[in-house]
Amino acid sequence: MIWKAVCLFLGISLGSPAALSTGEEGGNPCGVQGIQTVDFTAYMQNKFNAEYQDIPIERVKLFLKKIGQEDSRVVAIRIFRANNQTSYAAVFSYLFENYLNDRPLVQVYCVERIDGAVALFLTHEELLELLE
Repeated sequence: MIWKAVCLFLGISLGSPAALSTGEEGGNPCGVQGIQTVDFTAYMQNKFNAEYQDIPIERVKLFLKKIGQEDSRVVAIRIFRANNQTSYAAVFSYLFENYLNDRPLVQVYCVERIDGAVALFLTHEELLELLE
């Protein structure tokens, strides 16, 4: 339950224009309502002592297909787990790139909301099934 409250909080507070300080619209390369994956990760580690693991790139497409998101712009999936939680939180990211003289100037991973949610909550069994 606390995971859902955290993601709701992040969706409201980090997505507000007053909370943004760098990049494109309002200062965030991920957009006014966007959250950078590195910021979300730091928050989860500092607030909940959560550990994470990135899904190997070769399994990302299969994972996305199994949840009906194969046509999304997602390129990375990070799985979070805190000791005091029974579920896992899957966070999806897309790559924002900005170029100068045909070379990447800015490359930032941004959290991609799936059906409006910052994270997909999974039981251990559901996670294993999606990773098969």
